[in-house]
Amino acid sequence: MASSHSYLQGLWTSGNHELFAMRILTIVLLAAAACVPVETRPTLHPDAAPINMASWQSLLPDNTSLSALSIPGTHDTMSYPRKRRRLPLFTQTQRNDLLTQLRMGVRYLDLRLQHHKNVFTIHHGPTYLHFDLPEVLSIIETFLSTPDATREILLVRLKCNNCHLASKDGAAKGCNGNTREFEDTMEWYVFENPATARWFERWKLWAPPGSGVPTLGEARGKVVFIQNFPGDILFFPIEWGDEEHVLLQDEWTVHRGKQLVSKLKAIRRLWESSSGWDYSSATAKYPLVINHLSASSWAWWPVDVAREVYKALYEWMRTGWDGGGGRPMGVVVGDYVSAAVCRVVVEKNFLEGGAGEAVGEGKREMGMGMDIRRKRGKQE
Repeated sequence: MASSHSYLQGLWTSGNHELFAMRILTIVLLAAAACVPVETRPTLHPDAAPINMASWQSLLPDNTSLSALSIPGTHDTMSYPRKRRRLPLFTQTQRNDLLTQLRMGVRYLDLRLQHHKNVFTIHHGPTYLHFDLPEVLSIIETFLSTPDATREILLVRLKCNNCHLASKDGAAKGCNGNTREFEDTMEWYVFENPATARWFERWKLWAPPGSGVPTLGEARGKVVFIQNFPGDILFFPIEWGDEEHVLLQDEWTVHRGKQLVSKLKAIRRLWESSSGWDYSSATAKYPLVINHLSASSWAWWPVDVAREVYKALYEWMRTGWDGGGGRPMGVVVGDYVSAAVCRVVVEKNFLEGGAGEAVGEGKREMGMGMDIRRKRGKQE
């Protein structure tokens, strides 16, 4: 077999310079995708209590609405490299695999379903990510079945990736090898497919369609699906376009300069719009705030935008928002989400003003007591 060097040399000497340039660009992008990091300092808030990130929701009161939490999420969750399957920079949005994301504290997932030959494969735009829906559900089950995670709740957005296409690549019946509509295939997965029907029966939160945001107690150990595809809301409690239940910021096309400034303002503006909500009210029902830190453009890929967004907002999220307190931030959806970013978001729940404020105080007092005992032991 000819080496890559010989192959490229052959392209050049044959005069096929355009194909040569495309191959070189592909190699560069694939190599860069594996080595460009997005780093954030793992400094904890000075008032933060010790938290097991694999089970952080289990510490919070059952009567807490999911809309009253600060929840880390990943944009295009499955768009990460796998063994022998690297992704180009314009496609990759995460460094960590799904199980690692969940163990880091991520509780919101973003799945893009491509309807192809009556099944759902996972895509990011036109790029197939080498997963299908049953594989992803199996990973979720692995996590929720662990002792640490039995009381955790996942929010999962199910978006049709090709419903907007009217061409042969679309999701409709008669397109892309499909002999049924997208909704029919979804029903098949939920009720009929032997590989997934039992999964949905066991792990899906069975709530009235369109019933809105549940409490932790209502959804312990379950997956709360958010429907983001056309048609009647089927069997999922939350619909993506329902402004009564979802307050959204997703300015996803961003170029350098003024557009980045506009994106940062949009992120902060959404958080500030909920700053006056009284989450302590037993009767008030607030929508789920979903704030996307993610964005990209053809000339500025997800890793580039993520680096600039975290550089601008990481410290502000940690100590600037709510004066460093725990007022809920809602779902914080990002690209290249790290353990440090997850912790900054999760610890908000245990600071003053957060749903787990009392838990945080108890843990801090326990930690202080242990520190005092250690110091006494050293003195003795």
